[in-house]
Amino acid sequence: MTTVIKNLQILSMEKENGSIKPPFAGNILIEGDKISYIGDKLPDYSKLAEEIDGSGMLAMPGLINAHTHAIMTLFRGWGDDMELMSWLEKRIWPIEDKLTDADAKAGAALAVAEMIKSGTTAFADMYMFCEQLAEVAANGGIRASIAAGISDNSMDKLPDIVDFACQYRGSADGLITTMLGPHAPFTCSKQSLTMIAAAGRRYNLPLHIHLAETLTEMEIIEERYECTPARLLADCGFFEGNKSLLAHGVYLSDEDMDLLTGKDLAIVHNPISNLKLASGIAPVAEMLDRGITVALGTDSACSNNNLDMFEEIKTAAIIAKVKDLDPTVIPAAEALGMAITGGAKALGLEDVGELKAGMKADLILIDLNKTHFAPEHDLLSHLVYAAHGDDVDTVIVNGQTLMRSRQLLTMDEEKIIAEANKTAKRLCYNK
Repeated sequence: MTTVIKNLQILSMEKENGSIKPPFAGNILIEGDKISYIGDKLPDYSKLAEEIDGSGMLAMPGLINAHTHAIMTLFRGWGDDMELMSWLEKRIWPIEDKLTDADAKAGAALAVAEMIKSGTTAFADMYMFCEQLAEVAANGGIRASIAAGISDNSMDKLPDIVDFACQYRGSADGLITTMLGPHAPFTCSKQSLTMIAAAGRRYNLPLHIHLAETLTEMEIIEERYECTPARLLADCGFFEGNKSLLAHGVYLSDEDMDLLTGKDLAIVHNPISNLKLASGIAPVAEMLDRGITVALGTDSACSNNNLDMFEEIKTAAIIAKVKDLDPTVIPAAEALGMAITGGAKALGLEDVGELKAGMKADLILIDLNKTHFAPEHDLLSHLVYAAHGDDVDTVIVNGQTLMRSRQLLTMDEEKIIAEANKTAKRLCYNK
C-alpha cells in the first residue's frame, strides 16, 4: 500500500539544536508501513497510490495515551463526584463482577473508536479481558500495549498472565505489545511485587503500575513498610533490569525522584484525572529537570471523562505553571513532546514519535481551517493551547488509513455507540 499526502504543513517533532523544528511545507510518501520520503519534492510512486490533498492541513505524529483502562469507558458518568472508595464499592466493583467477554469488547470498541477520532495512534492499558482488548485494537488498527491488572487476589493467575503477554507481544503485525500490570503498591504485597518484577526480567516484559497516586496510598505504604511507594518498588527489584511504566507519580519526593533518575522507566502524568479526583498535581517540571521520561495519559473515562489527549496536553502545561507560579514552566513544545516522543519512549516504541524517512507511518492530519487556529502566529503553540480532538481529520497507523475526513474506516461508529449504550444499560440498570 502506497499513500501520498501533498501540499501540507508538517510538524516532524525532530529536534534541531535542541529545539523541535518548526512546521514546514512539504509532502509525505508512505510505502507499506513506513514513511519513505518527507520533504518539498516527491520521488516517483505507484500510480495506484492513495492520494490525499493536505491543503489546509498539518501532519504530525500520532498522540500516545500512555495510561488508560479502555474497557472502563462503559462506566463513563456512572457515579461522578463521589468519594473514591464509595464509588468503587457501590458503583464499579458490582458491575465489574458481571462483565462478560462481549461486554468487554463493547467497551473496548467504544474506547478505541474515541481514541482514533481524537488523534491517538497508540495506548497503554491495564485492566482485565486482555484478549478481547487485543482483538478489538488490532481490528481497529491502533497500537496497544496491554497489561493484565494483577493484585494479591489474582497472583494465582500470574502464569496465565505471563503466557498471554509472551504469546501476544508483537502480534497483529506488531500493533500489539504487552506488559505485566501489578495494580499498585497497596494492592500487591511486597512478595507479589518481587515475584512480578522477577517474571518481568525473566520474560523480558515491561512493568505497568500505579505509583504514588494519592495521599491514602502514601499513608498505607508508610504504615506497612516505613518507606515511600517508590522506595518499595526499588526494594522489590522493579528498577533492576526491568523497564517500568509508572502511572501518576503525584507524591514523589525529591529523594524518590533521585531514586528514579537514570533508570529505564517513564512516569505517566494524568493531569485531568488527578484534578477530577482531587489527588493532587505531580511534580512534572522537577522530573523533567532530572531527565526522567514523562509521558501523558488520560486514565479511564470514569475519572476524566473522555480520552482526548489534546485536553491532557493543554492541562499538563497549564497546571504546571500554576503549581510553580511560573508561566515559563512546561512550554508548549515540552508539553507536546510528552504526548508524543515521551509516550513512544514509555511504550518502548523506537520507530514512532517522529515524522521522517524510515519511521513507522503513524501520523495524524489536523484541519487548520478552524477559527481557533487563526491567526497562524505559532502553530506548535496552537496545538497545545487551542486544539482539541475534533480537529483531527485523518489518522494513519502502520501505513493504514483508519480515519479520513473524520469518518472511521476500520470500525462501524454507529454500531459501536449503540452496542455500548445497550451494554451499559443492562449492566448498570438491569435492563
